[in-house]
Amino acid sequence: MNWLLVLYTLLLFVLLTPAIIVRLPQNGNKWTVAFVHGFIFTFIFYLTHNFILKISNTLEGLCTDEDPTDPDCSNSITTSGTSS
Repeated sequence: MNWLLVLYTLLLFVLLTPAIIVRLPQNGNKWTVAFVHGFIFTFIFYLTHNFILKISNTLEGLCTDEDPTDPDCSNSITTSGTSS
């Protein structure tokens, strides 16, 4: 299990819970507010989860320079210094 991604998801969820940082829209009913915050969470998570996953795989040693073709490690933080 990828604990860094789990912690990132938990932190993002808590921060985007209505009224923790901001409530959008401010005068909306509870369903509108829940929908807007759910959409914001989904959008931010969609844009950032691959980056967090690559960092986590690099930190755990799952991405190495030996296999640059691995789709989970492509464009990872550690890149091979060889070129053909």
